[in-house]
Amino acid sequence: MGKIIFIVNTDLRYTLARAKQMAEEEGRFPGEGEIYIIEKETVWDEEWANKLTGAKVVIVKWMGLGIDAPFFREARRFFRQHNILYKITAGDEADEQDSAGFNADDHHCLEQYETYGGLENYKNLWLWLFQRFTQAAGDFEPPMPQLWHGIYHPRAGQAYTDLAEYALAFCRPSRLTIGFLFYRNEWLMDNLAYPKAVIEECERQGFNVIAVFSDGIANSELGAPGLEEAIRKYFMKDGKTCIDVMIIF
Repeated sequence: MGKIIFIVNTDLRYTLARAKQMAEEEGRFPGEGEIYIIEKETVWDEEWANKLTGAKVVIVKWMGLGIDAPFFREARRFFRQHNILYKITAGDEADEQDSAGFNADDHHCLEQYETYGGLENYKNLWLWLFQRFTQAAGDFEPPMPQLWHGIYHPRAGQAYTDLAEYALAFCRPSRLTIGFLFYRNEWLMDNLAYPKAVIEECERQGFNVIAVFSDGIANSELGAPGLEEAIRKYFMKDGKTCIDVMIIF
């Protein structure tokens, strides 16, 4: 059947691991999947060759060095020699990509799962990769859109997408207001311990808090608006800022 392998150097490894565990607990993980960590100093060697032997598909997500870094040159040579399908995304904002065995629909589907984000999407990404590339039995859900941005508050049952509704519930006109911006993925993953602590401490000290989660970069193809829209929607009113202080994590 062949293994599905992810190689990453970001916190994505935690999302992938939790999503894989969810599928396993549901009895739906149909094959062998691995997640390996690389660092700036990682070099290609026999140990890496052994790890990747038997892989059917390898997905590499690397924030940092470009695709021509020595590790990736050796990895790509190994993939081609062993007929391993792969996709490498490397770099920072201007991502560089290289792949083999992925058609246009595959690229689009993979990008949707990753950009929409969240545990359910990453669980179904695993399942889709197995069915698409290893002919494993089982089903999967297509990529599911999630909120691109919103306002989080620990006492709210769900995220707000309307500033006026949020202000009516949680803001006092007599108080100064702090705008607090944090990563959308932390909201998606329910990794909210520090946003909750910041909000509660600021409120304890007598401030309103508008805590907004958002991605930074827009993706027009997938309808992701990016940070600029979130700032306009939640930190501005009638063309003017409606916060007094800005905190960015």
